[in-house]
Amino acid sequence: MNLMSIQYQDQNIDLMVDPEQQQQRLLVNGEVVLQQPHHYWSGSVVLNGNEPRPFDQIDYLINPETMQVSLQLSHEGAVVDEHHVAIEAVALPQSGSVNTGSVVAWGGLLFKLFKSVKVIQVVMLGLSAAAWSILLSWQFAIALIGILVFHEYGHLWAMKRSGLKTKGMYLIPFVGGIALGERAKTHWQDVFISLMGPSFGLLMTVVFYVLYLLTGNHFVGLVASVGALINLFNLLPILPLDGGHAFKSLAQSGNRKLGFYLVLALSIVGFGLAVLLKLGLLAFFIMLGFLDLMAARSQSRLDPRPTLDRYGVLFSLVWYVSVFVVLVAIILALAGTGLPGTELADAILRS
Repeated sequence: MNLMSIQYQDQNIDLMVDPEQQQQRLLVNGEVVLQQPHHYWSGSVVLNGNEPRPFDQIDYLINPETMQVSLQLSHEGAVVDEHHVAIEAVALPQSGSVNTGSVVAWGGLLFKLFKSVKVIQVVMLGLSAAAWSILLSWQFAIALIGILVFHEYGHLWAMKRSGLKTKGMYLIPFVGGIALGERAKTHWQDVFISLMGPSFGLLMTVVFYVLYLLTGNHFVGLVASVGALINLFNLLPILPLDGGHAFKSLAQSGNRKLGFYLVLALSIVGFGLAVLLKLGLLAFFIMLGFLDLMAARSQSRLDPRPTLDRYGVLFSLVWYVSVFVVLVAIILALAGTGLPGTELADAILRS
């Protein structure tokens, strides 16, 4: 018995029930991709075949109360199509047949649903907003999250432009954010993705700075100052910050041994400054970056990814310095206005 038969683009999906053999079968283009006992109320399958398809996951749910079957198609965690059809009572499994397996299936479907709507990201966003609101006003917490989101979106945009798969961004309370995606296939992509976050941050900072010049609004000016400081901090040539990743790729594009010791020296200097200034969190991140650098050292010689030529290295350095200088200039310019609060970024910069 065919419970559901749909077509999405050029793909045919059928959900069938065999009452005699007490089995459910899910077929794609006539091929069985999932087979399970009839008493299950739901099913989920990830398609791992070599054939390119507009979806890579199928989830379905049989609802005995509404007498409906709901089927959901997803691609890379995002829902691309949904269908709901009415069914006959004879097609449903008997209520007395439900066992622990159906509960597990329900749980799996709910987990996939939460994943598809990115509930985890929303929860992390809410926790970050609450965390920063404890230290700051809720208005400034929202502005700070906007700065972080725009910065991380720059990384995601660069990943997509490079043809890499992305997994979204996550905000970490009291820390910042992170953009996840497929590993870069070249050292240029590494540099491009690393520097595009601070570059997007610079764009947002410039917008707020211009708005401050036009309106003289205290809050807008303060957001511009903090935004510049955050993106400048990420440009420090220390792993695991954006500047550290960029310099690591640049170092590996020339004399790799010399490049390794250069990045190592920068990490040691950065760690020493962090300890001297009692910046414990920064010191912790530098330690993580140092461990990452040591782990990557043995792999750098075997790294088959194409490196940058001398023009690529020169362009990247000019790009890096340009963003760095403009951010510093904005911090100093805002501090020079005497705007309350902007002296903090200036003090940190001068220290």
